[in-house]
Amino acid sequence: MIDSKAKDYQVWLFSAFVPILVVLFAFILGTWSWGLMDDLTILNSGRNFLERFSNYFSSLIPWGTFRPTFVFYTTFFYSLFESHPQWLYVFKLSWIVSMLLIWANLAYRMTKNKLSFYLVPTVTLSFHYFYDAFFYLSTHEFLGLFFLGLALQCFWSDYEKLKAGGRGHKGFFSWGILCLLLSLFSKETFVASGGAVAIALWADAFKSRKEKFSQGLWLRGFLILFCSAGFAVLLKLLVQGHYTSSYSFTNMPKIFSSLMIWFKKDFLNHLPWIMIGFFVFRKGLNDVKQKRDCLPYILSLFLYLCYMGILLPWNPVSYYATPLGLFFSFIAAIWFADGLASLSEKGKVFVVMGAFFLNLLVCCYALQREMFYQYDTHNLSQWIEYNPADFLESSTAPIYTNAMEAGLAIPGLINRRTGTNLRRFEYDPSISVLDKAGKGYFLYAPRFGKIPDSVLKAYQVKFYSKNWILLENI
Repeated sequence: MIDSKAKDYQVWLFSAFVPILVVLFAFILGTWSWGLMDDLTILNSGRNFLERFSNYFSSLIPWGTFRPTFVFYTTFFYSLFESHPQWLYVFKLSWIVSMLLIWANLAYRMTKNKLSFYLVPTVTLSFHYFYDAFFYLSTHEFLGLFFLGLALQCFWSDYEKLKAGGRGHKGFFSWGILCLLLSLFSKETFVASGGAVAIALWADAFKSRKEKFSQGLWLRGFLILFCSAGFAVLLKLLVQGHYTSSYSFTNMPKIFSSLMIWFKKDFLNHLPWIMIGFFVFRKGLNDVKQKRDCLPYILSLFLYLCYMGILLPWNPVSYYATPLGLFFSFIAAIWFADGLASLSEKGKVFVVMGAFFLNLLVCCYALQREMFYQYDTHNLSQWIEYNPADFLESSTAPIYTNAMEAGLAIPGLINRRTGTNLRRFEYDPSISVLDKAGKGYFLYAPRFGKIPDSVLKAYQVKFYSKNWILLENI
């Protein structure tokens, strides 16, 4: 394969390094604390790690979720950083960076092209929804990606030994199965990844059916699919319920709607790299035809397609789509690395500079939104903390909000931090509820639903920021 000179591929570092550095400094210098309702639920599930693990894990089962890896991670590190949530953001950032490096190294091992190593983090950080993994502490897709990357590293080591004329490496394969299970236990949707690996192994086995090692590929694919499909069946029969009860592949209107959302959100986010890919696609296609080793190409495509398929009955955007950003970057690293490396000097400069500015733009857009949300929420919490009279349990004035999770999390986190006894805010998306309440408050969040300014003027503003407006009925 064509390899890039050091001066060619090292400049790609800036496209990935600068966004990560910007987020890191934002975490260190900004106001970041516990946020979503999940954070409060985890913290309130016990007084220490063991209590939290036991209580939180058992509380998730009735809701139809089975995520022991995620529960272990959150309850352990939430307990460790309980008094310093800001540093948990930094820690999680470092974990995500290590995950990106695992996948980057995997792409390099498969292509033997150093440029593919840099393409993985660069293309990933151009995906807007991937930044949700940085900003929402309780998201767990990154854990599934971390252990899936380790699993693929192990499977690839076994695969190389198998194709070299040996019997493979049972140790590597066993570790790969273990890491795959840890990935499945992080988020149930990663059963799709096990299926993608099996499909890739079988495709390579069919292509190499005259070779001795093809039998080993068929067997390995079957074992991996057995683990993933078996886990999926157990989830369906023993776990699915409440929160996940509506998940169904027969709900065609939902699937079609999700597909349209995927096209408008995820696909358009990939579009800049897809346009670049058109110029180098023929080179990648020729590589597939000429090389006996088609597994990386098949694997990269089916990792994306299978995961997208399993999201369609649920939600293909927001932090749910975090893996799609990495899987797409893996496609780019496998298919486009050789073609990009063979571009002219002007072509390389154009792509590198475009990638840098695209990543910086996406990073700043995602960061400013969440940074201001954290800042405004902190100020609102301080205001309520210093003006608690009408928010205490003893008060009779109702408090409504159009932000359901925040209505629980904000007073709950204040109570946890200060020992006060604030009551939860009642969720109601319509501000007209105040007209029936007499004296009362409405915590309005523009990001959760717009209310015309003419309507807002009928109420007195007690607290104002970009993300939160506290209104009193006058």
